[in-house]
Amino acid sequence: MLTVYFVLLGILAFFLATLVLGIWLRAHRSKENAERSSRVAHFFFFAGLVAPPLAANFYPSLTRFDVLLGLPSLPFKPLMIALARFLFYGCHQQNPAANIQAWLALCRVI
Repeated sequence: MLTVYFVLLGILAFFLATLVLGIWLRAHRSKENAERSSRVAHFFFFAGLVAPPLAANFYPSLTRFDVLLGLPSLPFKPLMIALARFLFYGCHQQNPAANIQAWLALCRVI
């Protein structure tokens, strides 16, 4: 359960940091301050939104999150795993094709 609290704490830290940085940047408008606040916002993004879920993949691991949160497991587990793998790899195949198609359409317009 501690891992879930770390994830929620990271979300809260990122939210508060962007709120405070936005208020501060509106009061102190300059290019240097925008660069500085962007660096701090990127730090809070990775430290608050990327690192806790990434660490949660290793402890307590993805297979035990439903037990921690008190959720029932999905029925037909082998079927759900096969469906998840199919959708995961299918999306990875479709995304580059969509990006290339969008880029070619943009080249025709220009």
